[in-house]
Amino acid sequence: MTIDDQWIAEDLLAMELAVTRAVLRSHRPAAFDGEVQHKGNRVLWQKTAAARVAAKLGVTWPIPQKTAPPGQPDAAPALPDVIETLTVISGPRFADGRHFANGHVIQATRANGERVNVRVNCPQKFVPRGPDGSPMQFEARLVRAFGYWQLTGREPRYVGRW
Repeated sequence: MTIDDQWIAEDLLAMELAVTRAVLRSHRPAAFDGEVQHKGNRVLWQKTAAARVAAKLGVTWPIPQKTAPPGQPDAAPALPDVIETLTVISGPRFADGRHFANGHVIQATRANGERVNVRVNCPQKFVPRGPDGSPMQFEARLVRAFGYWQLTGREPRYVGRW
């Protein structure tokens, strides 16, 4: 027997139904013979039994796929990542040069004044003012898929200097 269109692993079913595996385990005795099988360390449910359990739990399963009307694209195109020049506003606060408890985060402002957190490799090199007193600026991109800003290009060679 292979996992195909007739079977679903219990851990995946629990995730799709938004319940714990303990809930599904309590429903195993209600399944008919052969609808729940143990293969190695995996528990497999036949999809007909999974649909009955989902109905008992009051969940629609399988989740219906949304289809676009004829002549429309199936999905909206993904928006590209935004690249902007940001200005450093946070400075090292800890003895080891970290700005925050998370050692890979600094705080910067966008051109519109919004404060954002940016992921970098070495926060010790980012300071609010460079050696000449000018604000330290760098390019970062907003990774839309994850919702955070990330440094683009290389990091400064020295503290406050490119």
